[in-house]
Amino acid sequence: MLLNCSACRWLFTEQNAKGLGPTVRELHADAADTAQKMGFDACRRRGFLDRLPARGDIVVCGGETHVCVLQTVFGLLGRQVFLARDAVGSRRLESKETAIARMGKNGAEVVTTGMVLLEWLGTAEDPRLREVLGLVK
Repeated sequence: MLLNCSACRWLFTEQNAKGLGPTVRELHADAADTAQKMGFDACRRRGFLDRLPARGDIVVCGGETHVCVLQTVFGLLGRQVFLARDAVGSRRLESKETAIARMGKNGAEVVTTGMVLLEWLGTAEDPRLREVLGLVK
């Protein structure tokens, strides 16, 4: 699972990396930090919340939406949490969609990666606009 806070700091979590494998190298190369975990809710891992800023927006994406993403988002509620619905997955579509609906109903803002990236830019005058549009089209 990947979290990004308003300070643009990336934090990866890896669920049972020995058994399931590590995060793909292309993504992991830019990670500021990686939290290894066995529990589904990353927030219950000792020291995890200390790695996040006390205030600010948190964007969450990752695999197994109905397990780790769901439980971690619930652990983060009370903060401003955005769930990037097009950057999460589950083996079964109904598991993913049910989890997304549940998180939205309980306080997470359900967004798309395009929404997040363009909000971060804030203006069409940003020199990174073409690069971002290439990612979201």
